[in-house]
Amino acid sequence: MATGTLHYDHLVRAIFDGLLEPAPWSSFLKLFSHAMGLRGISLIFKPPSEDDRGGLLHICESKKWTERYAGYFYALDPLMNIPTGEITTLEGLLGREQLEQSEYFRGFMQPLNLVDVMALDDRDEHGGELSVRICRFSDESQFNEAQKELLLQIMPHLICSARIHAALVHGRSGQSVLARTLENLEVGAVVLDRSSQVIEVNRAALEMWTGKCAPEAGKPLRFGKRSLNIQLSDLVAAAISGDVNAGLIQGMRIPREDGTALGAVVAPFPQLSPFAGAQGGAILFLSDPHHIARIKPERLVTLFGLTMAEARVAQVLASGSTPEEAAGTLGVSINTVRKHVRSIYDKVGVSKQTDLIRVLMHSLATL
Repeated sequence: MATGTLHYDHLVRAIFDGLLEPAPWSSFLKLFSHAMGLRGISLIFKPPSEDDRGGLLHICESKKWTERYAGYFYALDPLMNIPTGEITTLEGLLGREQLEQSEYFRGFMQPLNLVDVMALDDRDEHGGELSVRICRFSDESQFNEAQKELLLQIMPHLICSARIHAALVHGRSGQSVLARTLENLEVGAVVLDRSSQVIEVNRAALEMWTGKCAPEAGKPLRFGKRSLNIQLSDLVAAAISGDVNAGLIQGMRIPREDGTALGAVVAPFPQLSPFAGAQGGAILFLSDPHHIARIKPERLVTLFGLTMAEARVAQVLASGSTPEEAAGTLGVSINTVRKHVRSIYDKVGVSKQTDLIRVLMHSLATL
C-alpha cells in the first residue's frame, strides 16, 4: 500500500478542504484511493430508494457503478444493514461460494470485474451517518489490516465533514431564501449582526433612505450622529439578548437630510450562521410616512378573489388615479374600468374609492 509517501495529516486536511471544492471531497477521494492502493471508493451520504437516487460520491474506473448501483442493485446489497462501526467485507459476510452464487455478484459485481467489497457504516453523537464502500477489482490484492486501520482512523473526520457540509448547504439555501423574501417586502428591512454590520438590505429600505449613510451589505450601519449609533447598538444588543421591551417597543427615529425621519424597530433574527451557538443577529424594520407601498396585483387575486384584470384596475385606483386615468394607464375603455370597479367594490366590501384605498393599503397586498 502506498502510504509511506502520503502522511495521514494530508488526508485529514483534504477531507476538510473538500468542503470548499466545487465537487466536494473529489481531491480527498483521489488521495485516499492512492493511500489505500485501491481504485474504487464510494461514500454514501444517503442510501438510494425507489424514488430517490440518494447521495453517492465515488471514485471508480467504471462509470457504470453509480448508475447500476443506485438504479437497482442497492436493494440487493448484502452490506446495507451491517453493524455500525465495524468493518465488514462481502466475502467475510457471505463466504466466497455463497457470494459468487448471489444475484448481486452475478448481476452487479461480475460485469464490473469486482471480486469483493469492504464496508464501514458509522454515525457520530450528533446523528450524522455515513457509509463507505471500497471495491476490490480482480487484479488487486486482498484487503489487509493496514487498509482497515486507515479506514477506521479516517471515518470520524469524514462524518464530521459531511455534517458540516450539510449545515453549510442548508445555511446558503437559507440565506438565498432570506434575500428573496426580503426583496419582496414593501417594508424596509435591514439584517444586522451583533456589531451592527449589514448582512442583507432590501430594495424598500434603500428607497426610503437618503443621505450618505445608506446601508450596504458587508459594512457597519452608521449614522451621522454618535448618539444614534449608540442607540442602534443598544437596540441590536437588546434584541439579541431577548429583551423584547427594549428591542421592540422603544424603537428609534432616523432623521433624514430633508427634515423628515424614518421610524424603526429592531427585532431578533434567526441564527445567521449554522455554527452559531446562540442568537446572533437582529433585523431593523423601517417605516416611512412618505413612502407609498406598492400593491401587488397577484396578492389581490388571492386575498380578495379578484380576477387579474380587476386586480390591475384596483392597483391603479389604490395609487389615487381616477377611473378615467386608470383606463388610460391600462389601455382599456372607461366602460371596462367601470365594470371592473363595480365588481371590485362588491368583492372588497366597499362603496367608494377612498375606502378601497384604505382597505388595500392596510392589507397583506403591500407586503
